[in-house]
Amino acid sequence: LGFLERDIIRHADPFEAFEEVLAYAQENAADCVLLGGDLFHENRPSRSTLVKTIELFTKYCMGERASHLQVLSDQAINFPSTGSANFEDPNYNVSMPVFIIHGNHDDPAGTENISALDVLASARVLNYFGKTEIAAGAHAGKIPVHPVLLGKGKTRVALYGLGNVRDERLSRVFLQQNITWVRPEHTPESPEISDWLNIMTIHQNRVFHGSGHTSAIDENWLPRWLDLVVWGHEHECKLGDQPSSSSAAHHAPRSKTGGRNKPRARKDDVDDEAMQETDFEVFQPGSSCAIQLSEGEARKKHFMSLDIQGTSYKATYIPFSKVRPFAFETVALRDHADEIDAEDPRSLETFLTRKIEQMIAGVAGTSGELPLIRLRVDSTGYTTVNTARFGQKFVGKIANPGDVLLFHRRAQRRAAGASGGDASGAAAADEAQQGGAASEQDVLNQARVNRLITKNLRTDMELLAVDELGDALQEYVAHGEIHAISSFVQKKLQELQKKLGASNASFSTEKEVAAAAAAAAKELHAGGPAGAAAAAAAEAPKKPAPAKKAPAKKAPARKAPARKRKA
Repeated sequence: LGFLERDIIRHADPFEAFEEVLAYAQENAADCVLLGGDLFHENRPSRSTLVKTIELFTKYCMGERASHLQVLSDQAINFPSTGSANFEDPNYNVSMPVFIIHGNHDDPAGTENISALDVLASARVLNYFGKTEIAAGAHAGKIPVHPVLLGKGKTRVALYGLGNVRDERLSRVFLQQNITWVRPEHTPESPEISDWLNIMTIHQNRVFHGSGHTSAIDENWLPRWLDLVVWGHEHECKLGDQPSSSSAAHHAPRSKTGGRNKPRARKDDVDDEAMQETDFEVFQPGSSCAIQLSEGEARKKHFMSLDIQGTSYKATYIPFSKVRPFAFETVALRDHADEIDAEDPRSLETFLTRKIEQMIAGVAGTSGELPLIRLRVDSTGYTTVNTARFGQKFVGKIANPGDVLLFHRRAQRRAAGASGGDASGAAAADEAQQGGAASEQDVLNQARVNRLITKNLRTDMELLAVDELGDALQEYVAHGEIHAISSFVQKKLQELQKKLGASNASFSTEKEVAAAAAAAAKELHAGGPAGAAAAAAAEAPKKPAPAKKAPAKKAPARKAPARKRKA
């Protein structure tokens, strides 16, 4: 929401698509709505965007219809911003609760680690969960993932959420097995762990870019006992194991055993080890409207309705009806040498005009709105035209005349380690043109930040952790948080001072203080005296092999669920 809010043609596109989802949910009496992050396009949405968003939530999610959901977990842990779910607050009439994690566009930032979603959660129009911080001190580098335990009748759903974390950092956390998955505990209300349907919502890169194994999150790193994963961040819509077409509207009911139309295993036949072998389904909804004008976004966009009974579910994929039509094609000029004179720009312009008009005719009549058109042109060996001036002839015919053309040339790859080479930046730009999960400028900014950190901070400094400094630098660059770095340094100094003060040690020289501070910082970074050795032993391989079966391990300590509140 808020994408191109000043564009006279496309400013309402995100709100119309979002309203279509909420209207469908309200019309079909949905128990709740689940959003996979990036509710807002900007980290600091405008006041106009915030007002329109709150109006939509109020219109569709508030009302006299009672919510039949119950939260069976500790709400203070699940919803740290508010301490409880909005539909269990007696001061509000919430008919259809919304659960959401943050993405990379609306992630928390600043000295108090606050997101725009915290504002909406405090206004009680949604439930913001999955907000985790990578622990410091004795549990450095670890992430606990607590599920929101929901109940309705005899149906039990464990909803896991993990808001966006920088891919490089989260990859190391996964590879070092520093994520703790908290499972539902055995209680009279939920007698067996197999009675829970486990749903995970995550907002990370799903596709690896370049040769690095830390540029995305591998599905195989997630626990196999999950039943369904809702994957945010990627803009292309992918419908689980079904083909991406509007005709693929339904999934057959899926049972806890992972197969179709199979009877669910008896609860005395299901143990933790068997659950580890259960495969899960991935639903990648993609963006609700075209953001990048990439090839993946030209495919039909859908949202999903999920019907759950017991531990079986059926997914219904609903195509958007209010999304602006979008056509994408790629052309290589060298394949049309007989139509284009390499020395005459006018012949190139005539050829491109004809191609654009053919694309417009291909989507004419599908909607009453002006279509989006993007022609990706491989201009290797040819000249180009001014895209802004070229687009003027299509004003009133298409919605994006200013960027209808995207020129690119085949990249000349430099040898690894060549002096002055910037392979990572070139690769990032090329991937952005191919239509990755972030805009071209975002990808280039991220590549520059990563390169800066890698070049200047190759090893851990004595007092500051490189990963955390990288996060602060990213906040400064991407979100404009001018105090991000100074706040990070001040926070780390306070932690060190507290640790040194607790040791009751005495120092006679500045040299002794510096040595003690360095030792304390190393202990904090590694998570204890033996942490450094453990971290080194867990260093990731160059390309991790997907694990077919997660190692069996003891269930983590489970917390007693909070008593449910009466609305």
